[in-house]
Amino acid sequence: MLAAIVIAAMSATLSVPADPIAVPADPGIAIRKFKPQIFTEAFSKGTNEGGWSWDGGIVSIQKGGNPQWYLRTADDLTNAPQVATAFGIDSEFTGNYRAKGVFRMGADFITERVDDSAAGLPISLFLTSDPGTPDDPSDDCTIYSVGAAFAPVPGEGWRHYEFTLAPPYYQVLPGNWQVLEGCNEPTPDAAWNRVVQDVDQARFFYGDPTYFFEFQNFTVGVDNIFWLKFSEDLPEP
Repeated sequence: MLAAIVIAAMSATLSVPADPIAVPADPGIAIRKFKPQIFTEAFSKGTNEGGWSWDGGIVSIQKGGNPQWYLRTADDLTNAPQVATAFGIDSEFTGNYRAKGVFRMGADFITERVDDSAAGLPISLFLTSDPGTPDDPSDDCTIYSVGAAFAPVPGEGWRHYEFTLAPPYYQVLPGNWQVLEGCNEPTPDAAWNRVVQDVDQARFFYGDPTYFFEFQNFTVGVDNIFWLKFSEDLPEP
């Protein structure tokens, strides 16, 4: 039922969800307790909540998105295109995800051109906590989830990707999330709890950070970056 609500609420053409939305076993609980809300940045009329930007190339907001405007980069010479919010900007995509009840994030991507091939590159989501020192990455902590679906290749058009965080009360690092090397928290669970309560940057990544991919020129785009949250807390198990 929630999956249908998500699809109906978004303007994008949904094609490749990474994994299904978890719904409580008791349908009565789902109807009574779960009130999903969605925020979407569709870059309409030049909006850009959070200051999303690609890591290189010629970046612009253009028409031709899914279905209207999108954030594009042309000739981005990189081994893994990345699009992220700007550090130091409070937005709908930063803050305490646990308190907000953020349960799921995603976006639509298109690969318009690449020198060789984008085949085999998954889409990953990174969330980073920065303790007020954006110029010093040594004290950052980042968690990430590698999606099950590969990035689009030229000619495929727009594809949709979603990532489940976990119900807000979870205190343990979910199985679909990892801790990026360099986080100084003592345990993976401590890293999870720190980041989800203090997200300073959200980032989508073409690839798996544990692998190295060849450098190529990419022309890619993103649209309909969204989060899904619940207006009431999920019931404790």
